[in-house]
Amino acid sequence: MPRGAIFANKCLDPRVVLDGGLALVSRANNKPGWTIRSSQYSKSHFSQGRCTFEVRYVVPEEPGEYLLVVLSSASLGQVNHPWLIAGQYAAVIE
Repeated sequence: MPRGAIFANKCLDPRVVLDGGLALVSRANNKPGWTIRSSQYSKSHFSQGRCTFEVRYVVPEEPGEYLLVVLSSASLGQVNHPWLIAGQYAAVIE
């Protein structure tokens, strides 16, 4: 099971909820940009400057070349911040 930690700005309000997760993305076929093919997220609370996550990730049965990305996001009440790519790795499914 993939695990990770995302280190946040230590000035964040302790009530901020951080999300961490993994996603496979590929180039979009009919428009510029990227398409998320498969994703899993794990919600945890901000604690001492980091968000730890553990995701049960199942690789889809769609052969091809992808990027495996580590995603993070933050929210406080009704305010949501955009998803950020914390890391990316080339991946091939055969």
